[in-house]
Amino acid sequence: MFACGRTANVEELGLEVAEIEFDKKGVLVNDELLTTNSNVFAVGDCIDGPKFTHASGEHARTVIRNALFYGSVKKSSLVIPYCTYTDPEIA
Repeated sequence: MFACGRTANVEELGLEVAEIEFDKKGVLVNDELLTTNSNVFAVGDCIDGPKFTHASGEHARTVIRNALFYGSVKKSSLVIPYCTYTDPEIA
């Protein structure tokens, strides 16, 4: 498993050597967060999806469960809350 911060560019990680595919949105993963290399998971800001700390944490928990229990949790089933702040406030 690897995680990259917002400042990291996936193009600079040398993923081609590990046969991990990516595009402009990030590392390509399936619904169990496995990359195109079946031995590597990817989570967080380097994959397509919400770029929140709590999303990365939920991805990490999903990967741990999938690594130990062989794909029992799907990324598509995660409920990741978020909100939008406005100024002035809207109720």
